[in-house]
Amino acid sequence: MALCPLISGEMERRSHQNGSAAPYWVLDLGTFFGHSAFSVVYGAAAACKSPVIRVLSLDIFKQPQWLVENNPQVMKFVKEYGSTGPDAIGRRLDLACSRIGLANDPIQLMERDVLTMTGQDLLAIAPQGYKLVMVDCAKTPELMNCITTFLTNPGVCGIGTIALFQDLFDWHAPWNVRALWRLLKEGVFSLCRGGKDVTPFAEKVADREVATICDDIKDPLLAGETWSTPFTALDKEIEALDYFIQMFRGWRYVHSALKLDCLKVGALLRAGRLDAAGAMITKLDETWPAQFADYPLQNAYCRLQHLRTGHKDLSLVLDTARRRSRNTFFAKQLRTVSGRLAYLSPIHTEPIR
Repeated sequence: MALCPLISGEMERRSHQNGSAAPYWVLDLGTFFGHSAFSVVYGAAAACKSPVIRVLSLDIFKQPQWLVENNPQVMKFVKEYGSTGPDAIGRRLDLACSRIGLANDPIQLMERDVLTMTGQDLLAIAPQGYKLVMVDCAKTPELMNCITTFLTNPGVCGIGTIALFQDLFDWHAPWNVRALWRLLKEGVFSLCRGGKDVTPFAEKVADREVATICDDIKDPLLAGETWSTPFTALDKEIEALDYFIQMFRGWRYVHSALKLDCLKVGALLRAGRLDAAGAMITKLDETWPAQFADYPLQNAYCRLQHLRTGHKDLSLVLDTARRRSRNTFFAKQLRTVSGRLAYLSPIHTEPIR
C-alpha cells in the first residue's frame, strides 16, 4: 500500500507536466474493500488538487463465508455498510474521496469475473490503455494466465506501464512469482524496488508475447484448497523462487527471502515431495532469525500436516526448542523494535539494472 500513492503521485505529476488534461487509467484487478484503489487516488490527489486519475476496479465481490463470519475488519464493514458488495464498497469509497477533497469519486467498480474479460473489453473503457496494473486477484492459475495476456497486450499495457503484484508473497497465489519471473526473463518488464518489506514492482519495457505461465494445471491435491493446485513442473517453480530469493538476500531483504523459502515448501508439497518439504521446514526452523516472526514457517508446517493427515488445522504449531527460543520475552521485544524501525524506513523507487 505504501508504494501505490508514490507511483500514482508520480504519474499525476508527469501527466500535468506533459500538459495533458485527458485522464489516465489504472487497472485494479481485485477489490478488497477498495483499499488499493483508494490508495492510488490518494497519491494522485496529494500531487494535484484536481487529479485526472481514473481507476477501473474489477472483482466478483464475493468474500469467503469464513472471512465474513470471523474477520473483525470484515464484520465491522458489513455492520456499517450492510454487505461486501460493490454498492457498499462504492459508498465507502465515495465517502473516503470526499474526505480528501474530491467532489467526484474517480473509481469505477465493475462486478465481473476477470476470466470473462478480454483486452478489447478493457480498451473499451480506457482506449489509451492503462498506466498502472495492480494484480490482487490472481487466486487461481487460470486467472494468472489471463492476467498475463493483459500485461503483454500492447494496447492494454503500453511501454512504461507499471505492474504491481500485490500477492507476491501470498501462499494462496504461488503462480504470481512464476509470472513475474517469466515477464522479467523474456525482457517484457524490468524490475524496480522500493525498500525492505516492500513488494518490488515492474515497468514494461518491450512488447512481445510470453508463453503460457501456468502450463501444466492439474486438480488440487486437496479438494477446495486452491494453493495445492499443481500448475507447472517443480523445477520451473523452484527456478523462479530461487531467482527472487537470491536477489532479496543480495539486497539483505532477509524477511522477504524467508517468506519465499516457505513458498518453496509449498512447491514441494504440490509436487508430492512431502518428506523433502518436512526436511526443509526443519532446516528453516533451525536457522530462522529471532528478529522475524515465524508465521510463514508455521503456515508451511500446517499445510504439510494437512496433506499428511487430510485434516485442516491452521492453529497447529511446530513446537521446537528453536521456536521457543524465538519466543522469549527478549526475542519478542527485539521483533517489536525491528518492526518499528522497518516501518520508519523510507520508501522509494529504484530501478534495477
